[in-house]
Amino acid sequence: MNIQYETLLNSLRRKIVQHKTPVVDIIGFDIIYISIYMSKKPKLAEFLKSFLMPTFVGKSLVLYFGLMYSNYPGEGYGYGLAASAGFTVVSLCLFAYKYKDVEDI
Repeated sequence: MNIQYETLLNSLRRKIVQHKTPVVDIIGFDIIYISIYMSKKPKLAEFLKSFLMPTFVGKSLVLYFGLMYSNYPGEGYGYGLAASAGFTVVSLCLFAYKYKDVEDI
């Protein structure tokens, strides 16, 4: 690849990163079309699935270990309760990090 095309490709990549859209430039008779897959706007179903599934799993684990810990204290269910609470917090933090750049659904 010669130097002109490399500099052109680098400038097109910068344009794509700035505008987050495909860019078309014409050089002589050549058409160079560069497209980088940018993350699409998530659909509501994807958003709800990624929010509700960890929430339901975390809530059910907290409920189970909480009830077992209250009925049988000192038998190790407190560790499961702490782990399930930690799982719930971590999964909700990961969800918030995943959709931090999404302005609206």
